[in-house]
Amino acid sequence: GLLSAGNVASDQGVTIAASYSGMSATQAVTIRYIAPTLVGIAITGPAVVDEQTTAQYGCTASWSDGTTTSVAPTWSENSPYATISASGLLSVGDVQSDKSVIVSAGFQGKSASVSVVVKYVPPPVVLESIVISGPDYIEENTSVPFICTAHYSDGTSIEVVPAWNTDSSHATMGAGNTLQIGNIVADETVVLTASYLGKTDAKTLSLLMVGTQVAYPLDNFNGKRVKARLWDERMQEWHELGEMDNPSELVVENVTPDQWYWVTIKESNDVTGAWDNVHGNWISM
Repeated sequence: GLLSAGNVASDQGVTIAASYSGMSATQAVTIRYIAPTLVGIAITGPAVVDEQTTAQYGCTASWSDGTTTSVAPTWSENSPYATISASGLLSVGDVQSDKSVIVSAGFQGKSASVSVVVKYVPPPVVLESIVISGPDYIEENTSVPFICTAHYSDGTSIEVVPAWNTDSSHATMGAGNTLQIGNIVADETVVLTASYLGKTDAKTLSLLMVGTQVAYPLDNFNGKRVKARLWDERMQEWHELGEMDNPSELVVENVTPDQWYWVTIKESNDVTGAWDNVHGNWISM
């Protein structure tokens, strides 16, 4: 005769019947609905939140009848780096390192708390500047290497290959970041500019003329490579004047004045690859 009552949503009537030796009886029983009581609450949401972002939190109530429901608690937090709204939206500010925030909820006398890490997010590494390094003074007819260094926001720096430019026809940037200085008739100033990923730097250079010069005109060598040699009759020795492309003149520097020199010109042979003697002449310096 043990009556076990299940879960009901409201009061329910039940009739109990009994029979014995041909006799029977019934009794009406009311199964009363008993409202469940709150057992506890729990907070749901992420345990880690990046700085300068938001995160949504929720609250789940557990009841004495074994059920759970979502409820709207009173929210709070304990950090100057974050705020939480009445709907449980946590807004996180700027931090300089990882910080801990306690998020709390209260509902019908029950409370719950969770620890949330506000994650510091390092700023992206960006190119801050580029710097040209190299000599300030360069002699004519020389080649000098220059370096362009990129400096980044994280304190690192690396050598880079920028787009080079100069404001003089006597200075051109060749392969390997090497500045090639041609022949000049007087000292002059050149501005060397480097550009790399939106950053620029400029360096002012002084080009220096070297010694006394004599310009010997050359004709009909367009598109050719030319070598020249100078015979010093007094010293009885040859001076190699180097290899030139498309020369219009032969510039001789730092020779003894007031004497005769023999000039020999050789031209590149496109067929054989050899150097052919094409010109020879005495000149007075």
